[in-house]
Amino acid sequence: MSAVCHYIALSPALLHLFTCLVGVSSGTAVYGTEGENVTLPCFYNSHYHGLISICWGTGDIPSMGCNNNIITTDGHKVTSRVSDRYQLLGNLTMGNVSLTICNSMSRDSGKYFCRIHVPGWFNDEKHSLSLVISKAPKPSFQSTTSGPPVTESPTGAHQNSSATGFTHTPQYSEVEGQKVPHNLRVLLATVLLSLVVVAVIVTSVFLIRKQLKKTQHFQSRAQASDNTVIYSNSGSSLGLFSREMAVENVYHLDDSDVYEEFSPA
Repeated sequence: MSAVCHYIALSPALLHLFTCLVGVSSGTAVYGTEGENVTLPCFYNSHYHGLISICWGTGDIPSMGCNNNIITTDGHKVTSRVSDRYQLLGNLTMGNVSLTICNSMSRDSGKYFCRIHVPGWFNDEKHSLSLVISKAPKPSFQSTTSGPPVTESPTGAHQNSSATGFTHTPQYSEVEGQKVPHNLRVLLATVLLSLVVVAVIVTSVFLIRKQLKKTQHFQSRAQASDNTVIYSNSGSSLGLFSREMAVENVYHLDDSDVYEEFSPA
């Protein structure tokens, strides 16, 4: 009976010795987020042991072999896997047999182990890890597919920009359900004002030229009328002079006839 009790008392020490011989490492916790790739580290000395086979499994480490395998290698390449989500992306020839879980999910949380099959009795290296996958944080903004547009207040916009380190808050005005930048409104107003000014200038130039043409036309007509009056007056004077000359000639002829009539034969 005492021998049995003595054996039971020594069993924890034997278990500790057995654990040291097989090289078990535990207590490593790895944290990840849903949707991201998570890597569980595992290495061995390939220069000392050479290239040897390994296996990755889930749950507690078995005393012999592997169970619940998810991926295995022969030292050179992967020989089996249960899903393409499990990858060994490290350099196998350098002893890097870390497991990468692609697009991790919350259900991937749990215990994992890496067992390296070192030749010899009780020489296997075992690594136990605990994986914790947390849910991805929800976005800070809420998108709505229906309903009236929501306009943020300047105070809220300033607070949000201060929290993110971005201090510029663009100014918007709602025009028929669409947000138009304030700078665009200023540009449109400037263009319209410029067009109005150009239109006024063109209209003024047109009216001035039209008025000048009318003035020149009136001046031309007035000058032509003056020339006609002068010419008419000159003609009248010439007519009077001709009639006076004719009268003088008549008197002269009459005198000659009288002289000839009373001259002696």
